[in-house]
Amino acid sequence: MRILVLNYEYPPLGGGAGNATCFLSREWGRMGITTDVITTWFSGLDEISAEHDNVTVYRVKSLRKKMEQSNPVEMLSYVVVAYRKAVHLISKGNYDLTIAFFSIPCGLIAYRLLKKYTVPYIVLLRGGDVPGFLPEELSVMHTITMPFTKTVWKNAQRIIANSYRLRDLANEAAVKLKCIVEAIPNGVDVSFFKPVSHDCKKPFVFLFVGRFVNQKNLLYLLSQFEIANMEKNACLVLTGDGPEKEKIIEKIESSPVLKDSVILKPWTCKKELSFIYQSAHCFVNPSIDEGMPNAVLEAMACGLPVIASNIGGNNELVIHGKNGYIFNLEDVNSLSDYMKRIIIENKQYKSMASYSRDIVEKQYSWTVSAKSIVKEQVNAV
Repeated sequence: MRILVLNYEYPPLGGGAGNATCFLSREWGRMGITTDVITTWFSGLDEISAEHDNVTVYRVKSLRKKMEQSNPVEMLSYVVVAYRKAVHLISKGNYDLTIAFFSIPCGLIAYRLLKKYTVPYIVLLRGGDVPGFLPEELSVMHTITMPFTKTVWKNAQRIIANSYRLRDLANEAAVKLKCIVEAIPNGVDVSFFKPVSHDCKKPFVFLFVGRFVNQKNLLYLLSQFEIANMEKNACLVLTGDGPEKEKIIEKIESSPVLKDSVILKPWTCKKELSFIYQSAHCFVNPSIDEGMPNAVLEAMACGLPVIASNIGGNNELVIHGKNGYIFNLEDVNSLSDYMKRIIIENKQYKSMASYSRDIVEKQYSWTVSAKSIVKEQVNAV
C-alpha cells in the first residue's frame, strides 16, 4: 500500500498539525505502508529525507518566509509546487490514498489528484479550515473559501476532525452538503514525552508552548500571571514565536512583576522541547479556540497538570480537579485564581501530575489514530 500525505507544515515548520503529520506518518510507515509526505522546504532542510521506516519527506520550495507561520499567498504557492511534485511522484507509481491536512490549501491538491488520477482522499480538519472556527478572525476567509471547501468536502472519501467539538462544529456546515464529519483525536508519543522526578520547590514554573497569535490569548495569560505572581514565587515560560511577539515583549517590559518572572524561548527541536516540558510544573493553555491541542497532550504525557480555558479540545483533555483546572474566559481573574491555587496545593499537584500521564497513556495514542484513519484501505488490502 502506498499513500501520499500533504501538509504545507512539517517539523521544524509550524505547530500542532505539522507534529501530527510527522507522528501519523511514522505510524503508517511502521504498519508497512509506503508513505510519501510533500511539505514546504526551508533554509537548512534537506529537500528529500527518509524520516522513518517507509517514510520519505519531500520538501518543495514555496514563497514561505517564516518557520512559525504562513500567509495565504505562501500557502497558495505551496499548492502549485506541491501539486507538481505529486504529479512527478505519481509518474513513478500511483497511490492508493491521499491524506490532506486542512481542507484549504492541501485539500485542493487532493481533489485535483482525484480528478486526474482517481486517487481517493481523506481530509483531516485541524481547526482554522472549519467554518465557524474563530469567527471574529476567520469569517471573511471562510466566506471566500467556502466554494472550494464545499468541493473538497463533497468529493472526500472521509472527513475527519481531530476533536469532538471540532467535529460538531464542522458538521453544522457538512450537513448542508450531505457530508458527515468524523472525529479521531490526536495522539501523543508517550515513549518520548515522559515525566521526570522533581519536586515543587520554588520557583514554580508555568509553561506555554505554541504560536504567539491572538488565538492563543497570551496577552491575557500575562495579565493573569501578573496578578497571580505578585509575591514573585513563580515564573512563566513562553516557548514559540509569532506575530504577537512584539506586543508580548512590550507587555513584559512594562511590568516589574512580569519583567522579573517571564522567560521567552524560541521555536526549538523536539529533544529540547521535551526537556522544557520536563523542567516545568504546570502547563497553561488560555486559547480562545482549539481543535485538539498537541501541546496540551505533550505536557500531560510529561506529567504536567494543565490549567486551560473551557473550550473544545481543552475540555476533552482536562478533567477539572483531576489533572488540572478548566476556567471560563468570561470569569474575571479565574485563571489567576487557579494559578495561585496550584502553587499552594502541593499534594493536589502531585496527584494531578500522575493523573495527566495516566490519561494520555490509556486514551491517546498515535498508533490508534493512524490505524483508524486508514482502516478502510488496510481492510481492503
